[in-house]
Amino acid sequence: NSFCTLLRRQRRLEAPLASMVANSPASPMTVATIIAAVAGVLFTIGGTCGQLVSLNFWLGAFPSGAGPFTVLTLVATTLALLFFSGLAAWVVFRRPKLRFAVCPESIFLLFLCGACYAFNGVLIVFATPQTPELLQAMLFSTGIVWTFVSAGVAEIARTGLESFRVMDRRAALVPVSFLLCAAGLIVGAGSLSFTHMSSEAKKWTILFALAQIPGGIFNVLTGHYMSRFSQAITVSITPGVVTSQSFQSNDLRHHHLRTSDPTTVKLVMLFGSALFQALGLFCLFPLDWTKGYGTSADGADALRNLKENYECVFFSHPQCGSENFAYYVAFTLSYAGSFIGMALLNQISPPMCAMVTQLATPAGALLLIIVPAWNVSGQHYSIASTLVALVLVTAGSMLYVFWARFMQSPEALALAGVDTAEQAILSNPGTDGWMYSNSANASPRDNRRAPDGFPATSPAGAPPPATYGATESRGQDAPIGSGDTMQTLV
Repeated sequence: NSFCTLLRRQRRLEAPLASMVANSPASPMTVATIIAAVAGVLFTIGGTCGQLVSLNFWLGAFPSGAGPFTVLTLVATTLALLFFSGLAAWVVFRRPKLRFAVCPESIFLLFLCGACYAFNGVLIVFATPQTPELLQAMLFSTGIVWTFVSAGVAEIARTGLESFRVMDRRAALVPVSFLLCAAGLIVGAGSLSFTHMSSEAKKWTILFALAQIPGGIFNVLTGHYMSRFSQAITVSITPGVVTSQSFQSNDLRHHHLRTSDPTTVKLVMLFGSALFQALGLFCLFPLDWTKGYGTSADGADALRNLKENYECVFFSHPQCGSENFAYYVAFTLSYAGSFIGMALLNQISPPMCAMVTQLATPAGALLLIIVPAWNVSGQHYSIASTLVALVLVTAGSMLYVFWARFMQSPEALALAGVDTAEQAILSNPGTDGWMYSNSANASPRDNRRAPDGFPATSPAGAPPPATYGATESRGQDAPIGSGDTMQTLV
């Protein structure tokens, strides 16, 4: 009962009040901001293209079986160590609050993130050698579709049919974007002679497409984790509005024990999901000697191949060349580059980050057209049809991102967990250089969950600078339904 009471108090404190003011000035477009934006675009697109190309070369560089699991376990372990180093350095220099990281809900969400990441990697890496590179790039662009579907299922489970009630005519852009993506995939499959592929190659291509589903679920879970644990409550007292009974000190203490700043939450999420992914991949190792799926005859053969492949990467092996380690470094640096690029863009503008991320995989496909030598599979294709397919897929994914970030109604944004203050900042700049959130963006959910003693909306005629109630801040990270995705190959 005490736990339920604390949970109810916490949810009451976390109610987003759309009548609040966004107390931060508009960021001017300085030279440093422009340089950061250009660097973010280059890092994001270059990192994604590097992953697409280097992974195919790396998988073909192993002399024996167990190549896919070598890539999976090695990259997952490297990323876990990399993110742990970043988290440790952050803790040493900033000393943030970390109690939220060991609560059961946090551990369970990190476990789910790692499990989805592990299944996504197992399906993708095993299917990559049998899937044409251009089709890989187009299938990766559909990840945002599965993110939307996963977010929709989560919201329906949370709010019921109310999710459909708040949808308006602008939601018609969603099926249009899906149809564009589907048309692009059909045209691209035809240009790649998909009908002449063997049944075995078709099977792996279908598995590659299905791998995007756990990737979409992963995006939703990470967005929920960020919005759940990086919510910071600030209290502004307005005379005549806030009473002594409006807040209880133990409510605030309980809330702050379960939250931290967005950077700390993101580092914990990256390290925890990578750690659980690595553990999950080792648990899925028996798939490597599963008939019809793996590359080894039995468990002993799989372990021997894994040992030899690790020696190929880090030590001088008679059957391996020096390029194996180079591919490992190239893939790891590509991943790190895409992560740094998305972090830079997300700091400047989350919508810009989402759009550039969606442009990254079509850019990788164009790179394969420009440099045919990087088309490892040697699959023949029509350049004109491929370009048309890439345009359709890019237009569909960009249309969805535009709808998700700019065209949803305030009620739909509230149900999706998007902070209405962020949308007000994008659409309601103040004339005095400040950005204000107006009461027109208040949603029914905001009014229902307003704590006692706090007005749900600004009183008529109230000046914009007045601050009412508790301000909720999720930082720069996009929550469920926002359209931002974390696109990686493993």
